[in-house]
Amino acid sequence: MNLTATSHRVPLNDGNSIPIIGLGTYLDPQTTSQETCLTAVKMAIDVGYRHIDGAYLYKNEHEVGQAIRDKITEGKVNRKDIFYCGKGDRVAAGTHAVHLLCAGGGGKVALLPLPVAWEWLTSSVLMGVVRQP
Repeated sequence: MNLTATSHRVPLNDGNSIPIIGLGTYLDPQTTSQETCLTAVKMAIDVGYRHIDGAYLYKNEHEVGQAIRDKITEGKVNRKDIFYCGKGDRVAAGTHAVHLLCAGGGGKVALLPLPVAWEWLTSSVLMGVVRQP
């Protein structure tokens, strides 16, 4: 694989690719304002980041999503160009459930049993709503 500054993506088995450099959005929620996350993600997209890594535990998923939506609205980026990697709260949800943050869900997190979540994710991939690695 020949990675250069202009082709810094790793191909995935489904034909998509993931940028090898990404922005981690962890900020200590005890000491950092949510506005800092919003600003950081917007700046990262402005300078070319297309891989954004977040997690339920960071308590800033709303700000990450808002920053991405703002940049899409501004025409700076298309949704298909963003590779967002999110992680649910498996400890709080238990081993048989998963948190899903749905774009059309008004920013609400749904707690679903694992078989239901798996079926939703599989059908979403087939419909082109989400991409799989």
